[in-house]
Amino acid sequence: MKRITRMLALLCALAGRSLTAQEPPNAPVTASGWDQPAMTLAMQVAAILGPGQASFSLRNNSSLSSADLPAIRRLFEQDLKMHGVTVGGQDSANAIHLTLSEDTRERLWVAEIAEGNETRVTMVKLPLGDTPLSSSATGIVLHRQSIYQSNTAVIAALALTNDLVLAEPGRIVALHRTAQGWRQTGAAPIGELRVSSRDARAVLLSSPDGHGFDAWLPGVVCNGSLSPSDETAWEIHCRQADDPWPITGGPVKPALATNPAGNGQDVASADARFKAFYNASRDYFTGIVTPSPGPDLPAFYAGVNVPLAGSQTGLLIEGLDGRIQLVSNNMLASVQGTRDWGSDFTVVHTGCGSGIQVIASSSGNTNNDSLRAYELVGLQMTPSGSTLAVEGSVTALSTAQDGTAALVIVRTQQNRYEVERVTASCN
Repeated sequence: MKRITRMLALLCALAGRSLTAQEPPNAPVTASGWDQPAMTLAMQVAAILGPGQASFSLRNNSSLSSADLPAIRRLFEQDLKMHGVTVGGQDSANAIHLTLSEDTRERLWVAEIAEGNETRVTMVKLPLGDTPLSSSATGIVLHRQSIYQSNTAVIAALALTNDLVLAEPGRIVALHRTAQGWRQTGAAPIGELRVSSRDARAVLLSSPDGHGFDAWLPGVVCNGSLSPSDETAWEIHCRQADDPWPITGGPVKPALATNPAGNGQDVASADARFKAFYNASRDYFTGIVTPSPGPDLPAFYAGVNVPLAGSQTGLLIEGLDGRIQLVSNNMLASVQGTRDWGSDFTVVHTGCGSGIQVIASSSGNTNNDSLRAYELVGLQMTPSGSTLAVEGSVTALSTAQDGTAALVIVRTQQNRYEVERVTASCN
């Protein structure tokens, strides 16, 4: 969906509202494989030092090339700022001294934090073989595969093993793949939605065993399950509800993720999703999210869960002003490198580069959109490959059930709707 269309439709909602965020450093961040250790160490330093200013020095006692140091420095400084620590001059009362070292088995990054006469130390370890991949090795090629076409508008899609669930303007429909093509095996009307918006949308999620699904539409919640007497037939039930919608983005890996509530407990990945309240009459999420990610959030059009360093999960959102922001560790910060993004993006576990990429649509005003993969490095989105042309406008983008591909809904110039599976290969 075009960002400009939504911005015009919701201009009145922006009046008088102040959207604030911490801005990252102006220097762009080079694509690097050092983002995870830099982020982890910055978190540890910030936990010791607390918000404030500190001088920073970097010493390399390892086999790393001097060409790696500027990227490591920028990543570390950027992650520090995300956690409330800004790098100041040498006259700062606090100081951070980072030493990069190694032995025969592993790399060791040691941070010495000096506060007055007290010095504390924290560190991260990583295997000696963990080195950034070159840009040519992390290049990603996206591929499209059309799996369904329709003359009826498709709002959202969920592809199961041999079934396809579609949200249409007036119903939920389930299809089963046969040798002759798709055959309808279940449907449920959702009636007239209590409120409608310019851009209708929905969220479809499969049950953990893959034999059921749940759907969220404006003012309506549906669930479906396979019939006990016919493994290809679906029983679908819908009810009116104002339940919060789950914010998707693909399975959080590893299987256990840190609870977003910040209580230190590990929870199953299916429960690690944030949920947000959707304002159907305005076509945006209100900014009320459960469990609370920490800071107060502005209203936003779209959001996805993004796995971060270790077992942490962040929340990537697009505000009403089109700005992409990252919510993590009780902080809200702007993400750079997203100027050309449209209003649809999701997370895919491709296995390329860092293993996890964000797939985003373009925001051009031409008849044909495009898709591109990005790596989140600190607070910078770096393109991971060339764009993939789409023959029409992207109206919805979600993560496939297995998390390794994206499902894209395209409205063609002939006003038909296509459901496409987009996969990635490493270059």
